[in-house]
Amino acid sequence: MSKTNITNPGYHTLNANLKGQAQAKVTFRLGGCSWKMEAARKDAGQMPQEVKSGIFSGVIINTVLAALLLNYLERGRRLAKAVDTDYLTSVVS
Repeated sequence: MSKTNITNPGYHTLNANLKGQAQAKVTFRLGGCSWKMEAARKDAGQMPQEVKSGIFSGVIINTVLAALLLNYLERGRRLAKAVDTDYLTSVVS
């Protein structure tokens, strides 16, 4: 909450624990002074837990999928090498 003095038009903060931008502002005049009250949600600017969990799950799923893909590609490389190599003489064709 902040107010102006009768002699000074600029707002002076009386009490503030607002972190970040105010989501709602109310101004009114009382006793020759202008008053301004600003409010914001306590968790304003923070990421909700559901979003954090979703990101974490997505990272884990993508990591597992990448590991499976790399394993698949490595097995394909080994299979291609085995197909091109003679079993008895180990000569690569």
